[in-house]
Amino acid sequence: MPEKKQKPISLRYSWYALFVMVMINTSNYVDRLSIGPAMEHLKRYFSASDTQLGWILGAFTFVYAIISLPMGFASDRGKRTFFVGLGALVWSISATTSGFCKSFIGFFAARAAVGAGEGIYAPSGTALIADYFPRNKRATAISIFMSAMLIGGALAIIVAGVILKKTDKFDLERMAKLTPYSQGEQIGDCVYNGLHQTKDRLVSYDFDCGGKPLSVVLSNIDKKHEADARTMLFNVDYRAGEGEPEDSLLEFAASFTETVRDREDDDLQLVTADLKGLPAHFKLPPQYADKLAFDEKAGLLAYKGIMSKDDLQALREISDMPEYQKAVISISNESKFYFRRSDNWKWIFWILGPPGLIFALMAFMLREPVKGGTEDYLTESQAAAINAKGKIDYSPLWKTPSLVIMVFSNVIFTAAIGGLNMWLFPFVERYKGMESSEAAMKIGPIVVVAMLVGVVLSGIVSDMMFKKNKRAYNWIIFVCILAGIPFIYVFIMSDNYLAIVGAIAVGMFLLSWVNGPQNTLLVSVVDPKLRATMNAIHILLIHVLGDGPSPIIIGYLSDQYSLKFAFMWLPVAMLVGAVGFMIAGIFVPNDLKKLEQRMTGQA
Repeated sequence: MPEKKQKPISLRYSWYALFVMVMINTSNYVDRLSIGPAMEHLKRYFSASDTQLGWILGAFTFVYAIISLPMGFASDRGKRTFFVGLGALVWSISATTSGFCKSFIGFFAARAAVGAGEGIYAPSGTALIADYFPRNKRATAISIFMSAMLIGGALAIIVAGVILKKTDKFDLERMAKLTPYSQGEQIGDCVYNGLHQTKDRLVSYDFDCGGKPLSVVLSNIDKKHEADARTMLFNVDYRAGEGEPEDSLLEFAASFTETVRDREDDDLQLVTADLKGLPAHFKLPPQYADKLAFDEKAGLLAYKGIMSKDDLQALREISDMPEYQKAVISISNESKFYFRRSDNWKWIFWILGPPGLIFALMAFMLREPVKGGTEDYLTESQAAAINAKGKIDYSPLWKTPSLVIMVFSNVIFTAAIGGLNMWLFPFVERYKGMESSEAAMKIGPIVVVAMLVGVVLSGIVSDMMFKKNKRAYNWIIFVCILAGIPFIYVFIMSDNYLAIVGAIAVGMFLLSWVNGPQNTLLVSVVDPKLRATMNAIHILLIHVLGDGPSPIIIGYLSDQYSLKFAFMWLPVAMLVGAVGFMIAGIFVPNDLKKLEQRMTGQA
C-alpha cells in the first residue's frame, strides 16, 4: 500500500504550533529559573557553601548539555515533536520532585534530572520553528519563541518571590529559646502559657494575667514602627484583653523584650572565621562593643543579635579589607534569617513544576513539519526528497566559518550572562539590602519586561535589516552588547536603589537583543537536515564550556574573596564575546550563498 502523503502545513497551523512551543518553552524556563530566588534559602537549608551552590547549578547545566548531543542526532532522524513532549514530561516531574528533597545530594540529583529533561527537548526547539516558518518570517518567529525565556523567567521570579513571601515563617523552636520563662512559670501577676504562630505567620508569646489574656507578638525589624526604637531586636505589637491598662501592658512588654535582648545565649551568637591579618588600626566602634567582638588570635568575628541596615552600614565603614567586608555581610544575612524557617523554598517547586505536564501532552499532538520545507530555494517536495536520502554529510558544521566563530563567541557570552543570572538574587540580597523575595517582586518584573521588549524588537528589526545587509544580525549583536556593558558595571557598583534598578533593566534590555538574531543565524547558515544536530552541539559547548562552569567559578571566587569580586570579570567576558560576533559577520554572506548552492545542487 502506498504511503499516505502528508497534508501540507498551513501558515495558520504554524502560528498555532508556535503558540504551543512558546508555552512549552515558558514551562522550560519556569522550571529552570525558579531556583534563582530560592538560592539563599537553599544555602541556609542545606548549610551549603557558595561553591556547593555553584555545583547545584552546574549539575543542571552539565547534564542538560551532555544529553542534548545524542538527542540532536536522534531528532534529525526522528520525530522532533515527540522529543519535545518527552523532555517536557521529564523536567516537569523532576522539578516537582525537587520540593521533596531533604538532603543536598538528593536535590543535586533532582536538578540534574531537570537538566536531562531539558536536554531531551532543547535540540528540537528552534529546529522545529525554522521548519514551520519561511526565512522571511523566521527571525520574528524565533524571537517570539525565545521571548518565552523571559515570560518563563518572569513567572519563575515573580511567583517564586510571592511564594517565599507568603510562606515565610518563624522557626518556633529557636524562638522558644529566646524567652527566659518556662511553660507555666509565674511572672508577677501573670503565668507564661508558651508561644504559638499567629494567622499572619508571626510569633505570639502568651500570658494569662489574672484571667485576662496578654500576648507579646514579635515580627521582623521594620523601622516604620515606633516599637523598633525601644527593642532594637524585634518589632513588637502589644495585645491584651479589654480593660487592661495600656501603660501597664507597654511596660510589661518592654520589660519582656529587654530581658530577651540581654540574654547570654549561644543561640544569639553568630560567628564567621578567617579574619586573621586585619590592619593594626582596626578598632570596634564603642556603640557596638556589647554586640560585636573580634578575637584577633583566633581570627573570629562574632556579632550578637539582629543586625539592622544601619548597623551594617556603620560596620562596613570600619575597614575596606575584603575579608572583613565579606564577614560583616555574611553575619548580616545570617542574623536576618536566623529565627526564620528555611524550608519554604519547597513550595516553589510543588507549585511551578506540575503545569508542564499539560504542555507535554500538547507537544505529543503537534504535526511534524518537513525538514527544509519552508526554505525559499527549495520546494517542499525537493526538501522531502533530500530528507529521504539516508546519508548525512556533517562536514558543513565545521566548514562554515561564521557558524564556528559564533558558537565559540556565544560560549564566552553565555558564561558571563549565565553566571550573572544564576547569582543575581544572592548578589542583590548580600550587597543591595533587599531580600530575594522582595527583589523578585520589585526588580524582577521591571527587568523581565525590559528584556521581553528587547527580544521581540530584536527579531522585528533584524528581519527588516537583514533584507538590506546580510551582516545586520551580527552588527546588532555587537552594538547592543557594547552598549549594555557600562550598565552592568553601574549595577554591580552602585548602592542607590534607582540606579540599581535602572542599570540592570537597561543593561538586560540591550543584552537581550542577542538571542533572536543569534539563534536565527545559527539555523540559517546550516543545512536543514543538520539543524537539530547543530543545536545539540551548540548547547553542549555553551553549557559545558560556558554557563556550566561559570556559576561554580563564581561560587569558588565568592568563597575565597567575595561575590562582588567574582562579578567583576563578567562584563569583560561579554566584551570578548561581542568582538567574536562581529568577526563572524564577515563570513555570513558567503556562508549563506554556499548553503543555497549546496542545497539546490542536492535537489
